[in-house]
Amino acid sequence: DIIHTTTEKGGYTMVNLNEGMSTKEVAEILGVSERTVRNICNSKQIVHYKVGTKIVVLPEDLTNYINTLKVEKEI
Repeated sequence: DIIHTTTEKGGYTMVNLNEGMSTKEVAEILGVSERTVRNICNSKQIVHYKVGTKIVVLPEDLTNYINTLKVEKEI
């Protein structure tokens, strides 16, 4: 599936959802349950796409989410 999303400047960009991952795949990568992934998506902590009841997460959005989890060492 390919969908159009609006850019900050009001233009459109194409997103190929075939390159995305299911909640099951994301759960395996994060080491959590699919329910946890759905909760993370529902709370809008990770950018995702919904096609009907299907949730799709693009690899770069998963990487961005993982980077938000990083805890820096205090000096």
